[in-house]
Amino acid sequence: MKILSTVHVFYPEFWPELGRCLRNVCAPCDIVATVPEGAAFADDIRRDFPDARILFCENRGFDVWPFLKSIDEVGLDGYTHILKLHTKRDVLTDPPTTFNDFNYGGPRWRRALLSFLADKSAFEKCRALFERDRSVSMIAGRDVIVRRRDVGHPDVQKTFDEAISYAAEKFGLRPTKPEFVAGTMFLTKAEVFRPFVGRFSASDFVQSVKDDRVVTLAHLLERAFGFSACAAGRIADPDDSMRWRHMRSDLSYAMKATARFLYQSKTTRSGARMTKICRVPVWHSAPKQ
Repeated sequence: MKILSTVHVFYPEFWPELGRCLRNVCAPCDIVATVPEGAAFADDIRRDFPDARILFCENRGFDVWPFLKSIDEVGLDGYTHILKLHTKRDVLTDPPTTFNDFNYGGPRWRRALLSFLADKSAFEKCRALFERDRSVSMIAGRDVIVRRRDVGHPDVQKTFDEAISYAAEKFGLRPTKPEFVAGTMFLTKAEVFRPFVGRFSASDFVQSVKDDRVVTLAHLLERAFGFSACAAGRIADPDDSMRWRHMRSDLSYAMKATARFLYQSKTTRSGARMTKICRVPVWHSAPKQ
């Protein structure tokens, strides 16, 4: 295992946390750090990791463009895996924020994103899973792996569908069960990112301004990264617990779909009540006057 570790540091106060995560990587590793133009805290990174390569990067595309710039500059040859990290601020907790059935207010979202590198034992689980199961192409925190079926908000579903169309048209990616890592922190096989090398420039991305109402190229690529991993295999967490979670979710979905097929009672547009057995109408009330 030879890892290219990419880390985007925009909020310098969170660099020590990422530095601790990088020290949990117990494998040959080259570090590339991207920072804003003229950032004085680049010296802190050099002090902690003297061999790290520092790239100055425009504040565009959130953490996505800096990552793509890193793999463009360094290349993927000679690496078996890529680690992607970036600084992340606390999430406002008023009102309470939930995602994927997970309350991510305050520092909890960042901790969930970094959980796959929380300590050396977490990294060893990642390494062992890659070695044990060749179908695993990407590993991330359990609570940040997202499937469309598990997304409840219509706007989030719409963005998911837009990303599916974009990934198919732009990269030819058509995984049968698409999912992605929200927040884009993961350890992945290097081959997953070959479709993205040399395809973009800074001018393709807008300035990084947080606005949940706007879907940008960075948001589409966040999902396309996961779709590429799904096309190459599957996304897992270090304990591989998501496989069983998904199996339970799929079973629940199938049971609900079967129940709807066997029996359905609904109100029609005219106000009448209708009952169906195996989708065949068996009873129909008179419409309301």
